[in-house]
Amino acid sequence: MTLWELLLISLALSLDSFSVAMSCGMRLPADRYRKFLKIALAFGLFQAVMPLLGSVLSKFLLARYIAQYSYIISFLVFAALGLKTFYDFFTAGTGESKVSCTCRGYRCLLSLAIATSIDALLIGAVLGLKEVSLVVAVSWIGAVTFINSLIGCLLGNKAVGFLNRYSRLLAGVILIVLAIKALL
Repeated sequence: MTLWELLLISLALSLDSFSVAMSCGMRLPADRYRKFLKIALAFGLFQAVMPLLGSVLSKFLLARYIAQYSYIISFLVFAALGLKTFYDFFTAGTGESKVSCTCRGYRCLLSLAIATSIDALLIGAVLGLKEVSLVVAVSWIGAVTFINSLIGCLLGNKAVGFLNRYSRLLAGVILIVLAIKALL
């Protein structure tokens, strides 16, 4: 897997966090930069930890049974996540993310970070079946998610809500392209 592919995966994974962070930014008073940093850090950290966990689980539990089918598994995971993202895009009536920021406590932030990073667990399982440096992959995923979440908070705070809906469409396109590439 190339760095370019890791960047695309990181971008696709980070767009859910971007949408939720934008929702948080819309609901917080202006100029809450410390809060924005906490949100971005939580999302980035969990987006980095989940693929690591998925990779470890796939290497130790599944590798000897399904390694020969890794390209099919990669295709199925990317395609399923891409189709789910398209479904979310086309069924959302208001443009709001299904997971939105409506709370202010640390428990709630933790639950949002977990909710936005579940798909990263599946991607981590795919990464575990491929020859990928986990340090590089986890670093890219965490850093890109942190940056996109911070940008999402800032944009949301400036009330640019239409980006929320279209970030999901972009994520779906990226995931479907990666699914097709996995088959080729």
